[in-house]
Amino acid sequence: MTELFRLTIPANFGSGSVEGVFEAFTNPTDTDEVRTGYLLDNSFDQALAILQGLLEDGEPDRKGIHLDLGGGQHAIDLRADVTSDATPDENGDPLQWGSSSDPAQFSATTATGGTALQKVQVFQHYVRVAGTDSLTPATLEYGEYSSSGVLEPLDVVFEQPSFERQSSDKYQFSAAFVETVDLGRSLDGSKQTEA
Repeated sequence: MTELFRLTIPANFGSGSVEGVFEAFTNPTDTDEVRTGYLLDNSFDQALAILQGLLEDGEPDRKGIHLDLGGGQHAIDLRADVTSDATPDENGDPLQWGSSSDPAQFSATTATGGTALQKVQVFQHYVRVAGTDSLTPATLEYGEYSSSGVLEPLDVVFEQPSFERQSSDKYQFSAAFVETVDLGRSLDGSKQTEA
């Protein structure tokens, strides 16, 4: 289990693949939700009329009929602060922000020891270039959804990651991370099965 929020984003900046690890989020607040969606609900009037004809007499017509076949989405909304300089973990080691945990390194792919603005812009650079989707999802780890937890880390895409300036040394980050299927891994596995 981990108390940290750790987001890993694979990206190719033209000189090969890079993996950015973003874990220097402070003062996090989160919402973990399942956005339910039903295959069959009150929008299918004709199908509902047939099903309601099968109901016992006296069953109210105003009750909904729902069929849940896994529709919907698992999403984690995160709000947290991103501050200037290296952010230490509980052992005093720097929390990573980009491709390197070394706070002395700074480039288009890493800003572990950077200013809050540099961290924001490096993160958004990954978001702009990486294009996370079901073929190349990001990985979110927090709580039991981690390599040290009882649940697998989550393959995710993100919705509207944004940073709002709070001061010269602090931004507030917010985004929704929506669990997705890793089609790259699924397709590779199906090819191996066929062979």
